[in-house]
Amino acid sequence: MAKVVAAGVKTVQLRIKTPPVPDAAWRMALREAIAQSVAICRAADALLIVNDHWQLAHELGAQAVHLGQEDLLALSETGRAALAATGLRVGISSHSLWELARARGINPVYVACGPVWPTLTKAMPWYAQGLDNLAWWVHMAGVPVVAIGGILEHGQLAQAAQSGASGVCVVRGLGDEPAATIPAWQKALTQGRAASPLPVPSMPHPSLEQ
Repeated sequence: MAKVVAAGVKTVQLRIKTPPVPDAAWRMALREAIAQSVAICRAADALLIVNDHWQLAHELGAQAVHLGQEDLLALSETGRAALAATGLRVGISSHSLWELARARGINPVYVACGPVWPTLTKAMPWYAQGLDNLAWWVHMAGVPVVAIGGILEHGQLAQAAQSGASGVCVVRGLGDEPAATIPAWQKALTQGRAASPLPVPSMPHPSLEQ
């Protein structure tokens, strides 16, 4: 986190998944990681997006959270009201039309469209969205769209930006020394945004086996 922010990235996500049986030590480590990340991003005027752990994120002063569809479905009406009452900016994952519709139901500040390309970061049943679905999401989602999944090369990031995506998520491509790798990613982002927009299909292709 500290290396990425020091390299000039202004939006970062902290993703710490909950183990099957979280113990007290894990919970303490999670709290410390979020608190440290909040402090780092606040000092650098960067936006921290905490994945999943919205109650703790709010308690420790984060500004934004990202929820997967499973997390969204797990929220009761009371939970949704409590989340809204925090004032946190909320981003939601989406992999299909019905997930996009479900995400829009809570007025997110962005939706993530993915996986754009096949990814090993997270096991999932979805077909790759591809640039065609990404361009459709950008055109139809009604909120900013973040491209995520399988973005390992600069050319891929440029194409995702060319689709009109407001943000592009890079994970493994940052490497161990982000200060050395980020300038090339930022250049690709600038080039993609300057290129002619990708065509938008009339409808997206299916992203799950029928």
